[in-house]
Amino acid sequence: FDCVLPTRSGRHGQAWTWDGPINLKGARFAEDDTPLDPDSDCPASRGYSKAYLHHLVKAEEILGQVLLSWHNIAFFQA
Repeated sequence: FDCVLPTRSGRHGQAWTWDGPINLKGARFAEDDTPLDPDSDCPASRGYSKAYLHHLVKAEEILGQVLLSWHNIAFFQA
């Protein structure tokens, strides 16, 4: 499986979920304390809130891109 979609999406603030992709740049995630996927084995998916990821994306912190890419790769692998 060789595709740039999971990492490209992560770099642009998009996370893939079982309900479809979500854009964490959106203001509706600013106070959302739920994780991306609490049932996932991926630490990036269950260990960080959407609010924190929203903050990282809006602040253009590289950690946000890394965590979202990690989540997306784990999602596609699942």
